[in-house]
Amino acid sequence: MPRPVPEDPYRALGFGPEGGTGLLPFRALLGADLESHVELTGVARVLRQHVEADPLQRRRVGREPAARGGGRVEREVPQHRPGPLPDRPQDAYGLSKQVSEQLCDALVRRSAATAVSVRPTWVLTAQTYATNLAPFFRDSSLTTAVFWSYIDVDDLAELLLFAAEAETSGHEMVYAAAADNIGGRDLAAAVAEHHPDVVVAELDRVDAAGISSAKAKGLFGWTPRRSWRDYLDKDGSPLALPPIA
Repeated sequence: MPRPVPEDPYRALGFGPEGGTGLLPFRALLGADLESHVELTGVARVLRQHVEADPLQRRRVGREPAARGGGRVEREVPQHRPGPLPDRPQDAYGLSKQVSEQLCDALVRRSAATAVSVRPTWVLTAQTYATNLAPFFRDSSLTTAVFWSYIDVDDLAELLLFAAEAETSGHEMVYAAAADNIGGRDLAAAVAEHHPDVVVAELDRVDAAGISSAKAKGLFGWTPRRSWRDYLDKDGSPLALPPIA
């Protein structure tokens, strides 16, 4: 269920600049992302120094799987790989994510602050489902860097609120993905067809997402509630939606 915004003023929520490979010059992308997170980390430390009671400062970072290479590099479905994925950024975008999370590591080592880095997959809105997903319904051979995973923006917003309210320790990193995958593919069959070198372990559902949100569920009690099926039919055509108020 939706949660209210935390009233604790000693919590900071930050997001990295939007933009993947090719959208911005590498120098501009890396600089903008790192500058924003250096500033946010500094703010978090200053805030924590002013807390006389015991509510811990929270630093929230909107991240993408690029820091660990995503599906483009690992050649394994993160949904079913035991343990943390290795850090193997492949471009300036991924490198900026890796360094930003290292700033979180340093923050929690040097202060009483805690941090949660949230790594969304492909963030979609009610207005972008049809346009962005149409190619995947027309051509089933298309793949994505996150094995057809995505996350609804409202589910992501709820996860950020859950994470901001939770009392975790140190620096945690969680992924955010819808329960299903784009088009409702049989994930194991699709991976076997397009990535035959990838081994898929047991799934909790046939059309499972390629990226697991299990850690976010375990830490915060968060469950993604929205699906592309709320906006598109089985062929990818838009469903009738009520007008936006």
